[in-house]
Amino acid sequence: MRPAHSADMNRRAHPASIATAAPHPAGMRGAPHCAHPHGHGPAGQLTDSRAFARATARWTALTALLLSVVALAGCAGKQQIAIPQETPQQVRQQAPAAPSQALVRTARSALGVPYRNGGRTPTEGFDCSGFVWWTFYQHGVNLPRTTEEQAACGSPVPPGHELRPADIIVFRTGSGPLGLHTAIYTGGGQFVHSPKPGGTVREESLTVHYWQRAFIAARRILRPADQPAASQP
Repeated sequence: MRPAHSADMNRRAHPASIATAAPHPAGMRGAPHCAHPHGHGPAGQLTDSRAFARATARWTALTALLLSVVALAGCAGKQQIAIPQETPQQVRQQAPAAPSQALVRTARSALGVPYRNGGRTPTEGFDCSGFVWWTFYQHGVNLPRTTEEQAACGSPVPPGHELRPADIIVFRTGSGPLGLHTAIYTGGGQFVHSPKPGGTVREESLTVHYWQRAFIAARRILRPADQPAASQP
């Protein structure tokens, strides 16, 4: 049997095998330490170098993987933002409602109604989600009341697909659930919404730089059968 103190003797006999080991990669604090040599002379140094190389390679690979995950999360497109996909109970995946153009006319009928936090009727005023709720409710679709829930209604409009009148548009105008803003697409790059305190329900263009940057998703509430048929040539 090897004496219990042989490892200590080994370290005293071969200090160079520790001192000449490759340093940890720059900035990688906490990287695995290389193992002490398990043999004598050059053979022990070779074993130590190989063990260190394997440990360093594993650490480098793990670090690269973590960095790639962080990079992907930071570079994700706006359409990939984490919005709940559960469909609230108040509305089916896509609701059998009135034709989209009728809903758009209802939305435009509220132009000029003052903004009011918590409001959901033309007489008391609208906040953004209250306006969306009221418009759909006039056509038999009972949407949830909050922007966070409305942003999960219906089905998502995939990136690159054309918006249709009566789609719900979701904007990110702040942080957290309260930072979501919903509006109703009216066609031709326009949408109607109740913007903010001191404002009124109005129609704006998605080509405005602010709204282009704030746009994160669109949700389709009406079934395709409810959309107007394309005109014949």
